[in-house]
Formats: sequence, structure tokens, C-alpha cells
Amino acid sequence: MKIILYTIITTFSILFFKELELGLFNLGLSWTLSKATPYLLSILLGALLSITLYKSITLKKVFKVNLSILILLLPFVISFALHPIYQGDFSKNGKVLSQNSYNENTIDDGLMVITIPNCPYCYEAIGRLKTLALRNPELNIEYVVCSSDSNSITTYKEEIDGLFKIRIAKDRNELARVADGSFPAFVYVKNGKQTYKWSNSQFGVRALDLIEELAGK
Repeated sequence: MKIILYTIITTFSILFFKELELGLFNLGLSWTLSKATPYLLSILLGALLSITLYKSITLKKVFKVNLSILILLLPFVISFALHPIYQGDFSKNGKVLSQNSYNENTIDDGLMVITIPNCPYCYEAIGRLKTLALRNPELNIEYVVCSSDSNSITTYKEEIDGLFKIRIAKDRNELARVADGSFPAFVYVKNGKQTYKWSNSQFGVRALDLIEELAGK
């Protein structure tokens, strides 16, 4: 029966939600499509289950309608509960920076990531940056730590494992100002100028797609 088949497929799509997202990503889909597709699939499967159930059961219409609505929503609700969409996950909008002459960039084009020592969010961002670097070997990524202590970058350096550059800031106070005191901050550099900035909460999958698009130009 179709209802059994759809139920099995829906169950597997929920159980292997992250694996599906990763599989799509590894196939070359964009960050946005890879993240959005499992949620969209849960809605589609919910609709198929709902329509099939409505046609196959014999109940009063009001009960059939209410049950069908419940089944329609259930796969997405479970998927969302297990894999919440956080604020900024699909964000793209950041802040345009005026042309500047900061003597801080050591890359002409690419992504500069402004961080501070012992910052869990800065450390967590390294995972995304490593994936970004592997997908875009032509993209220059510079991980800059606002500190005067060269030992403060040791943990970050070990995690980065040579996939992109890491260094101490030349002027940590100036960079902290560029970051508006919020770390990590992601700054796109074009022709040696800092042109666009995202905070950590703004640097979602659409922003990552934009970085890849810019890197390909």
C-alpha cells in the first residue's frame, strides 16, 4: 500500500535527516539547497501521506480533515523539533563597509575572519571555514586573532590544520572596532579593501553561497 511506503520513506527521511543534508552537499549542491531540501522533503512527504490517508480511510469528513491536517504537519514538526532552524541559519544580509585604508589585510581578495582567543563561537566557526576551504581551494581565507600573545592561537591553529591562514592581528583594537565587538566577524576583502561584513548570527548558508559565488568570479 502507498500509505506504508510513504510512512517508511518519511521515517527514514527523519532518521537520516543530517545524512541527507550532507549527501546533497557532497553531491555539489549549494549550502542553501542542501540545508533546505530535507525540510522541503518532509513537507512533501507529509502532503503525500495526508492525501493518501484521506482517500483510504472511512470516517466522518470532519475527522478525516483534522487527521489529514495532523499528518500533513507531523513530518515537518518532528524534523524541525529534532533539527531546529536557528536565527541566522539562512541569513545572507550583513553590513557594507566603506572603503578603508586599514593596514590589516594580507590578502587582496578573500575572506578575513576576525576572532579573539578562547572564544567558543570562533572555534566552532572553524568547521564551516574548513569545509568552505575544501570546496573552494581558490578562495583565500585568513583567520585573524585579536591578541598580542602568539600562544593564544595554538588551539585554533591545531584545529585549522593548515587548511587556511591564521595569524595575530597587527592592530587588534582596530579590528575589534571593525567587528563591532562581536566575534567571530566575517569580512569579505576585495582589491585589498574590506568591503562587506557579517556577524556570526548573519553568516548563514546564503552568505556562504554568496562567498562561493564571489570566489568564483
